[in-house]
Amino acid sequence: MEPRVNDDGLRAAEAVFDRILDGLEERSSSPPLSDSGQDLPPASRVRLTQVRSAAARTLDLYADLFQRAFETYADLAQAALHPGTDPSPDVPLALLGRAGEEAQTTVWLHNVTAARVDGVELFMTDLNAASGARISAAFASFSPETVELEPSASTGSILRVQIPLGAAPGRYHGHVLSPALPASALAVCLVVAP
Repeated sequence: MEPRVNDDGLRAAEAVFDRILDGLEERSSSPPLSDSGQDLPPASRVRLTQVRSAAARTLDLYADLFQRAFETYADLAQAALHPGTDPSPDVPLALLGRAGEEAQTTVWLHNVTAARVDGVELFMTDLNAASGARISAAFASFSPETVELEPSASTGSILRVQIPLGAAPGRYHGHVLSPALPASALAVCLVVAP
């Protein structure tokens, strides 16, 4: 979700800066005068243009800073509203274990709509290593297997991966998917320790 910036605040700031720039333009439409009333040389006019350019760059920097601060605030607010969630969906779900052990973690699902969602079934793809080694999806299970989500609520399902005895050490990558969420794919990284 992309945060929305208060349009009224931006319009007010834009109006203030327009008035400042209009004032600068009015002063620059007549030749600049020295304290004694003499015309200033063209170099002074160039400096005024440079000041305008620097002011515009400064405004752009402040706008970018404001946007980043607002996005950070939105991420913090989201984390406060949904504790235990990962604000960065690009970070894979991490699992760690040795061959012959079970690795587990909780997969959190968040219903941000006002409608109840029933029958969300989760499954995991095969896990593949860069070496070509593979751990079949048959070694993964979810508890509960089917999740019900109340409106504006979150719930978890425990992902368990039984690491086969013959699994080579390394990083294995896959995804958690659901037919109920065809546009979503949660990355998984299983590290099989030596």
